[in-house]
Amino acid sequence: MTCLNKLAYSQKQHPEKRILDTYIGEIEEAEKREIMARLQEIDAALQENQLKADVLTAVALVNHFTPEEHAKKMELLKENDTLRREKVMLGTCATNTVKAERLRAFINHWDGSKFPDEVFTELVENAVVDSGYSVTFHFTCGLELKEGLS
Repeated sequence: MTCLNKLAYSQKQHPEKRILDTYIGEIEEAEKREIMARLQEIDAALQENQLKADVLTAVALVNHFTPEEHAKKMELLKENDTLRREKVMLGTCATNTVKAERLRAFINHWDGSKFPDEVFTELVENAVVDSGYSVTFHFTCGLELKEGLS
């Protein structure tokens, strides 16, 4: 709780020393890179599926669709629909990164009264006891904070 209180206090009381701003920015950039990579994968899959659908359509013009070819084309159309929905969702996420927003919201609303188990486990990757007198908290965003043990 001391560690989280320090983070929240720093963000709220000392705008010139807002320790998390850098880390939040890094989280946002990492998430955006992941989203952009996935969007490229989706575009490639959509193009590949379109080529497959075009081949199936050409075959159908010559031989008429067999039940198997028809099933393949329907499967491609269904997959394309799923990919397009994911693409729309990712486009929305790219403008509002989830982890960064959760961290920002947590710090802005932290009142220090109740330990937030679910948020803490999401924000803190691990904690290492250093020689029995302190603990170093390793946050998922890369931040490391050391707290003394009383």
